[in-house]
Amino acid sequence: MKIGILTFHDTGNYGAALQTYASVEALVRMGHVAEIIDYTNPERKAIYEVKARFKSEIRAKRFLAALKTLCSAKIISNRMRQFNGFYDQYTPRSEERMETASALDRAAPQYDAIIAGSDQIWNPRNNGGDTAYLLDFVEDAARTITYASSFGAVELPEGFHKDYAHWLKRIPSISVREEAGVKIVCDLTGRNVPRVVDPVFLLTPEDWLHLATKDGIVFRPSEGLLDYTATHGMLDRFLNTTGLKGHFPSITRIGTALSPRDLVTAKMQIAASDGPLVFLRRLMEAELLFTSSFHGTALAILLRRPFVSVLSGDAGRDSRITNLLSELNLSDRIYRPDMTTEGVMREIPFDKVHSILRRRRKESLDFLSSSLSQILPR
Repeated sequence: MKIGILTFHDTGNYGAALQTYASVEALVRMGHVAEIIDYTNPERKAIYEVKARFKSEIRAKRFLAALKTLCSAKIISNRMRQFNGFYDQYTPRSEERMETASALDRAAPQYDAIIAGSDQIWNPRNNGGDTAYLLDFVEDAARTITYASSFGAVELPEGFHKDYAHWLKRIPSISVREEAGVKIVCDLTGRNVPRVVDPVFLLTPEDWLHLATKDGIVFRPSEGLLDYTATHGMLDRFLNTTGLKGHFPSITRIGTALSPRDLVTAKMQIAASDGPLVFLRRLMEAELLFTSSFHGTALAILLRRPFVSVLSGDAGRDSRITNLLSELNLSDRIYRPDMTTEGVMREIPFDKVHSILRRRRKESLDFLSSSLSQILPR
């Protein structure tokens, strides 16, 4: 079948890029023709496109944020150049670039099936309240599926319940990524839907290693720390409370929690413009990953890399990480103020973890196969 995937793509975010790649690749390996529906709305566009972001912040009278965007314009542009190169090479997209509901309406009939997901596509704060991510543009709802979609919250904000309930009830095959999503869908529709793994887990560790080395990259293991966090102070707190301050001969920062001090610290390397493949290389080379990213955590697990995950304090956002680590019996990898150097460096039982992942991968692929088998090719 020809399958269109609607997700958060074409962004400068490692998780978004790599889950997009995995979504297409998994379906292709199942024997289908799959591509990303190249759609974005103004709210999404304003996150990563410098001009749109700057204008959005000015309109919202967020003048300090606008100044920061202006100062970091070159970094953002360089980063997006790297990401766009990855998307062009590894994620097939629809011929038409779409930014309106009418464009989606015209595109829908060309697909046998349309899948929404993964990532936080149902989080109104991330999708701008756009019901396209609930597949409202597909006239024949029997052709719709959701895979590992996430609300990014423990409950849906007020004002969205009616629309979400209406559009979700149309979709015959729904799956979500977190336990909170199971409850929200049940509350809205009365249906108990399955929880499946994020698309990155649909590919094997060998698949990711193959991708990471496609450009002839050679891994050189180091004793450095890779920091992938989004909040100022997280890294310093981790290093100070665990007794690891001064332990790592080098620290590479790829997240957004940068400070002016980082620019003048000798052992600190700023890699804010890296593309997805370089990110995989840095992950493979680092002695330890410290991250607040769900996909950073997921890829460290897949590639058997030591990691510590730190929570943001936002229950909905954090549930992505806590659900995953609880299921894999890795909750001890979540940062705590009483975490010690020994606790950080303790060997992770990856053999047991990957045994669980193999079972969950099969269950999730079975969901996709079963859902698609109920749709007749056009």
